[in-house]
Amino acid sequence: MTRWLALAAVLVAALLAACSPGPAPLDAPPLEARLLPLWTVSEDTLEPGVAGRRWQFPGEAGQRISIEVSGSLPLQIALLAPGQATAEAQPAGPALTRTLDQDGVWSLLVLRGSAASDASLLYVVRLSDPDQPTPSPTATASATPTRTPSATPTPPATATPPPTRTPLPTDTPTPTSSATATATASPTPTAVYAALGAFAGDLDLTRPSEGRLISAFDRQVWRVTGAALRVQAQALDAGFDPALAVYGPDGALIAMDDDAGGGSDALLDVRLPAGGGYLQVYSAGGLGGFRLLPGTLAQAA
Repeated sequence: MTRWLALAAVLVAALLAACSPGPAPLDAPPLEARLLPLWTVSEDTLEPGVAGRRWQFPGEAGQRISIEVSGSLPLQIALLAPGQATAEAQPAGPALTRTLDQDGVWSLLVLRGSAASDASLLYVVRLSDPDQPTPSPTATASATPTRTPSATPTPPATATPPPTRTPLPTDTPTPTSSATATATASPTPTAVYAALGAFAGDLDLTRPSEGRLISAFDRQVWRVTGAALRVQAQALDAGFDPALAVYGPDGALIAMDDDAGGGSDALLDVRLPAGGGYLQVYSAGGLGGFRLLPGTLAQAA
């Protein structure tokens, strides 16, 4: 009897172990996808009820990356290779450094921690390449300080003669210096597409357009007008897999695709906001030339 009880206990333990859940797919329920550009600090907020966010970026086998995520409350992160659906999550803390082993579009899942299930959660995420130097900031702001000192030393020289203390001409140069300072601040606004890639112009919906990507982080952007867009991206070089993304006029991601056009071709059917949007071409694997076959949903029908 003791032997049969021991065997029954072992059987029950095995059944419980088989029924215990393993790592659940971290992309279920589906998470809103956003593009994670290199060297850019991206800020995001997880509103109450939102489980997390999926950040996507193109990568190449052998490339080293570093990802930093920090938030107002504890977070969980997981890095998924192209085509991977499940992974073990880990607390977001020190920078996650990894050498990629595949070409394609990688995903970073940013998930709520157990202590932040019902709160609005603000966080920032940054992708960098340890093998590349950090881009230096542009020196556009250095032109403003150099102009103001050069204008102010000249008026005191005219006020040196004792007899002429009250001449009004010495007071007139001061308004002119303030007017020039306000004029230098006008070129500061940047276009929405500046963070999306190299601007190629307005997309002509009546004829094909061609381009070429020369690095995994190279992206080309076209401005799109109209209410609807149907566009297909065809690879012109063997081993190249082009991908498409469409953004609204405010830079928010609307849709993205990799292989819906068959083979390595990308295909998107998108309804655009009133202000149109931007079409981005990036690499989901390999490098080379591509051809865009644009149109409208009405033409496709």
